[in-house]
Amino acid sequence: MNRNQKIAWFNLIVVFAGFVITVTVTSTPMSGERLVPPNHIWLSCIIFFFIVALAKTLFRKNSIQVDFSEHDNKIHQLAKRVCWIAFATSMVLELIFTCFVVGLKGIVSPLLLLILIVISTAICLIMESVTILVRYAWRGKDGQQ
Repeated sequence: MNRNQKIAWFNLIVVFAGFVITVTVTSTPMSGERLVPPNHIWLSCIIFFFIVALAKTLFRKNSIQVDFSEHDNKIHQLAKRVCWIAFATSMVLELIFTCFVVGLKGIVSPLLLLILIVISTAICLIMESVTILVRYAWRGKDGQQ
């Protein structure tokens, strides 16, 4: 398993663990209040992005081996393209859904906008990681396609 695959698995684990933790913490009442008040959700978002950013430092490049081939570069470019398409599509769909729920003259909270960005970023990371893992899975045992 190369560095890109390790980073992809790490990102998937962090996103799904973050989703489970966020859902349980924000929906579980604790003596009449949620564990994390709505105004502290931004702190959870910062922690989420910090942990994902750690992936590059946790899985350092090996100075002995060649770490990036032309095939790896193509996979990385495709994964980034899929990531940005997923981000843009999810943002558009989330904003359309918000318009239908709130209405055209309704007021949207800044916290909701932050949550929409975090959801789109999580979708982006999931799609990028899945694309990397699928493209590397198509390789044969000897690295052949």
